[in-house]
Amino acid sequence: EAFKPDSLTWRYIADIPSDFFASHISGTQRLPNGNTLICHGEHGYFFEVTPDNEIVWEYYNDDPPMVSKNVFKIRRYDPNYPGLANLFDNHAPQTPSTPNGISSGETGTEYTFTSSTIDPDENDVFYQFNWGDGTTSEWIGPISSGQVIEITHAWDNKGDYEIRVKARDIFNAESSWSDPLSISMPKTYIHWKFQQIQVFIEQFLFNFI
Repeated sequence: EAFKPDSLTWRYIADIPSDFFASHISGTQRLPNGNTLICHGEHGYFFEVTPDNEIVWEYYNDDPPMVSKNVFKIRRYDPNYPGLANLFDNHAPQTPSTPNGISSGETGTEYTFTSSTIDPDENDVFYQFNWGDGTTSEWIGPISSGQVIEITHAWDNKGDYEIRVKARDIFNAESSWSDPLSISMPKTYIHWKFQQIQVFIEQFLFNFI
């Protein structure tokens, strides 16, 4: 039991495997998002990597070599971890502005929507849009506080929808959902085309009467 698991679930192999080795003071941590935090202790190097072996971020300890460069291990803690309660006073971003974009359109066509927010601590922020059709966007970011975010979306079915957006900072403090932008799908495109044809026929007949 002390040597579980019985089978390999995931592994990371460096581009040059022989350069990625440590005899001590190293380790890993599986993160809640499924990524893995790896500490190469002897070199003072640690990074986050996805299940597909894509590096999300990395950090090198730039202290001099040997003992002062070593890192025993690294751990990520949630901002709400009790031991961090008095280290900093973080505030959630303000509620983002109501999404800006069209109010009616056609199904199957992508439209662009924008929004922005201010983080009181000037932290970078992420945005998530709720499209009102049962889907939400991924978290988009990080983006500087106050910078306008742009995103596109298309609706598959006709109907009336409400688009909302919320924000979170780099410490996972979330805002409330914004006021909604109401949008109708589809625009009366066929009726508009029929009106165009009707006007054309009337003008054509008028020229010959």
